[in-house]
Amino acid sequence: MKPPVTVVGGGFAGVEAAWALAERGEKVRLIEMRPHESTPAHTTSWLAELVCSNSFKSKLPTTPAGQLKAEMQALGSLVLRVAAENEVPGGEALAVDRERFGEAITKAIEEHPNISVERRTFHPDEIGESDTILATGPLTSPDLSAWLADLTGRRHLYFYDAVSPTVEAASLNMDVVFAQSRYNKGGGDDYLNCPFDKESYERFVEALVSAERAPIHAFEAGGKRDASPSEAEESFLEKV
Repeated sequence: MKPPVTVVGGGFAGVEAAWALAERGEKVRLIEMRPHESTPAHTTSWLAELVCSNSFKSKLPTTPAGQLKAEMQALGSLVLRVAAENEVPGGEALAVDRERFGEAITKAIEEHPNISVERRTFHPDEIGESDTILATGPLTSPDLSAWLADLTGRRHLYFYDAVSPTVEAASLNMDVVFAQSRYNKGGGDDYLNCPFDKESYERFVEALVSAERAPIHAFEAGGKRDASPSEAEESFLEKV
């Protein structure tokens, strides 16, 4: 009997790979190390947990992001189906309720008859036991990450991305903040907007560049980049 396909990593890529195979009749075992071994970015044991923004970018088919969504939907994407079922107002962007989204993805994967979920750390010496897809992303376990580096002879790669902080609603002054869509697209009150005049913006810039620095995690850009804004970034903020 043919062994099941092994998919390592229960993030977006892993659940899509497992779902696509299972829907086509393949037996799949999906291995996810959380919650037994977590990462600095994850806070739950949900599959496809949203660790940053809850926006999947534009839904418009005339944009690259929208075209990609249309193609994924045509291919039977689980992520986009569940996203549509748990959508929240976001103008022309596809935004989701992160908690309901994670719960629904996990439920769908765990209940699929062709998928078995194993909550444990995958070790490199298991490779070769069956066809394997490594979909562990930038927060790969140390052992597997080191194995991949040795196998490829390459240094670890990384990318820069803007921080997307989660703001506590109670910290907002609703006497100043106003609800309105972006670019007059959407339901009319999809986003909470924080207005600035020149004086308040200058105070914001000063507070930002002189604020207490956040510690850099080891997985962020190799842990070598200074957390403080560069002179170029400060200059840009002052010119906006």
